Amino acid sequence: MIEKILYLEKDGKAIVYRCFGTGSHVSLPARIGALQVTGIGDHCFAPEMSVRVNRDQLKAAYRFQWEGAPDACSRGSRMEADRTAPGAGADSACALCGDALQEIDLPESLRFAGDYCFYGCSGLEKLYFPAGFTRLGGGCFVDAHRISNICFELPVPEGGSVPAHEYGQIHEKPTEILPENLTPPCLKDVLSEVIHEFRADVLLPGGKCLYRLYFPGYYETGEENTPARIIVIKYEGMGYKYRQCFIGRRLDFRQYDSLFYEASVQELTPTVLRIAFIRLMHPLKLDEDARENYVRYLRQNYRDAAAWILEEGRFDELAMLCRLQPGYFTEEILDYYLEEAGRRKVPEAVSLLMEYRRRHFKVQRKRYTF
Repeated sequence: MIEKILYLEKDGKAIVYRCFGTGSHVSLPARIGALQVTGIGDHCFAPEMSVRVNRDQLKAAYRFQWEGAPDACSRGSRMEADRTAPGAGADSACALCGDALQEIDLPESLRFAGDYCFYGCSGLEKLYFPAGFTRLGGGCFVDAHRISNICFELPVPEGGSVPAHEYGQIHEKPTEILPENLTPPCLKDVLSEVIHEFRADVLLPGGKCLYRLYFPGYYETGEENTPARIIVIKYEGMGYKYRQCFIGRRLDFRQYDSLFYEASVQELTPTVLRIAFIRLMHPLKLDEDARENYVRYLRQNYRDAAAWILEEGRFDELAMLCRLQPGYFTEEILDYYLEEAGRRKVPEAVSLLMEYRRRHFKVQRKRYTF
């Protein structure tokens, strides 16, 4: 819980530079008094504060100033916060930063984040960027390698929109209107900063998930070319190619899907399974050829797919396989899934698969003659 915020007032807006309090969950307010919070400054959640900002220009705000409750901040916590005022050792142990953080909620009013703002947040696992967020500083996710899920909300469409069914996505309302641009404004910037594998969730205004994509990781290696006196940079892993699937700043779904065969050869099996399952579960702009490539891989590697589903309890993915048309399961694959589900004692999977067998395969009843 945040008890105190150090912020910089600029152009009638507030830029947060440091938070103090207790716990591992930070929920930034949308306003501090009359000021709207539109940015988080350099090194905001990093272990050390930024040296770029003049600390004498920072202002302090206490919890009651954004919650509207005069007694919300106790006298003890105020005294503790006063000891960390600008110029009085603001980098104290009560700063909410670094590996102590597990969750950070960003307000809808946020528009940008400064350089290295999440640097060293090695305990952070999930992050959400609001619709109006457009600018991300450099080095923001250095040593924040545990982030496995980043959510992006699309802006409210201003005029350019198309029916959802034109994209091949299945919605409860076939005539639902989607934004013409289906790429969040900051997606490309985030992908350039996050080099480990993670899942990206793109949300419609209001929070409904429109689609998900899985991006593998990659790393850089340098090889010295002595005669030419240069260092040749090489990228290991398919993650780099997946992060280039853009036309301008718009995500190119066709290019994303075209990389799957190469990924199935180079990447580890769990990563390839996640790419395939997530794409089939959220088939936005998924053409038939790409769909067949994903399904073919899951058929050819049905033993690995079954182990992954049953070990992690992925019953939504299993239900999706049962719904695929034309059907995913052959008798051989279905028998193997049932055998594995029984051996691993997963009754939910056994029930689902037995119902699928009843509907799609005729059971040969034994006949006895006397």
